[in-house]
Amino acid sequence: MQILAIFAVLTGICAPFASATCFHKGEHWGSHADAKAKLSDACGAMAGVFAAGKTKSQCRDGIDFKAFNFEVQNKKDQRQIISREKCIEYISREIDNCGRGGEETIGGIRIRGDPNKGRCPT
Repeated sequence: MQILAIFAVLTGICAPFASATCFHKGEHWGSHADAKAKLSDACGAMAGVFAAGKTKSQCRDGIDFKAFNFEVQNKKDQRQIISREKCIEYISREIDNCGRGGEETIGGIRIRGDPNKGRCPT
């Protein structure tokens, strides 16, 4: 019974900080090493100051005819600085934990990682 009570308390505490959804359809990541190498570059381009509600996205071509779509959005009502390191840390969770990509909101930052077949639009 105590375990259930502890779980209920932790769920209530953690709920405002993170909500994740893995995609159940679509392409798989394929090579995680390739996806993370492309993520590092994309996060370098997206990092910086985000006004309230601002969204930045990047697409990177991977091996095996894959296009990796990455997105970061500030869901807060005030500006936030989102570092390259935080971007990589958060979206890496989608690569590691969601075989077909996913999205998650952590501390007011919505992130999305989505592998697709084909190449990025030019």
